[in-house]
Amino acid sequence: MASWTFFTHRARVLLCVAHDPGMRLRDIAASLNITERSAFGIITDLVEGGYVVNEQGGPLAHLGR
Repeated sequence: MASWTFFTHRARVLLCVAHDPGMRLRDIAASLNITERSAFGIITDLVEGGYVVNEQGGPLAHLGR
């Protein structure tokens, strides 16, 4: 039987970043069972949409306002 979730991949990535802003891209991908490339694309979309703010020097990103 195939598994499914109520939330989209974007929502699940956003929840991961909200829970642990320092989480590595590789860890996000592994925890959500998606590719690193997909996780990178989603993070990029979230940054461009203003949901996540990428801080230079930080390991990944922090939630936006």
